[in-house]
Amino acid sequence: MSLLDCSRWSVAKIDDPNAVGYQLAAGNCPVVICGSDDWLRVSRTARRSIRPPSVVVLAARPNDSEWLQVLESGGHYIPLKTLNAAKLFSLLNLLWRGWHKD
Repeated sequence: MSLLDCSRWSVAKIDDPNAVGYQLAAGNCPVVICGSDDWLRVSRTARRSIRPPSVVVLAARPNDSEWLQVLESGGHYIPLKTLNAAKLFSLLNLLWRGWHKD
């Protein structure tokens, strides 16, 4: 994810949605960013984690029903056309801090 390349955060890219569970099992991942094609599977896996992370869904083609489903599941929805570094870093920082306070 090129917007995060300049950050000091540890970023792991996982191309296989089935492998997400292994990364989340330890409960040391505060935020998961995924695409709209696999968000539901990632969200369900995240909720089973020891310390569930926040789930951020990036949508190439946003639609209202998906947006509502993501919000109802406790996730965060960002259409790619409105994505910018400042917005992304602000959200990730807020979610990271909230996860560490729990």
